[in-house]
Amino acid sequence: MSEGAEALDLSFEFADSFLEELPSGHILVRPSEGEEPTAYIDPAWAQDADGNHVDTRFSIEGDTLVQHIAPSPVGAHVVSDPYIRDVRKNGRKIGQELVFTRDETSIISLSGLPACIRLAAKGGPVSTAIGTIGCGGALLIASHANNTGRCLTLRAIGSPYAPNLIFPYATSC
Repeated sequence: MSEGAEALDLSFEFADSFLEELPSGHILVRPSEGEEPTAYIDPAWAQDADGNHVDTRFSIEGDTLVQHIAPSPVGAHVVSDPYIRDVRKNGRKIGQELVFTRDETSIISLSGLPACIRLAAKGGPVSTAIGTIGCGGALLIASHANNTGRCLTLRAIGSPYAPNLIFPYATSC
């Protein structure tokens, strides 16, 4: 956006889906209300080309997610991109990721298993299940991620016919 630019609204359609905003600002995408999520979207974010925070938020209009983005405070171009956390193979969803923030990764690396499970629960039932199972093996990875300025991620991959395989790794954040 250039100087004097107006606010921008971006729409992302999830055809025939039920969208739910969590108190944390995350968005769950479900085939219908109450079913297991097919995607988990991070809270809205935007920054300008100079790295300045730009006010933004999501709203839900039926099966469409709308991101409302304010102009840059200094008139620079604005970058935003909803981060949808799921795992797909050959176009089919086969799992999900639970990505902790830098602060959460630090808390987990210093406080251990109870902190990991508590922080995972903020993302809802699927995140709680991933966190409860995956947190046990995540403490060393959380420490490594914290020491290298990255974030702890728990990935669950599975199929309808087998239990999920959950593994931790460090990712950029």
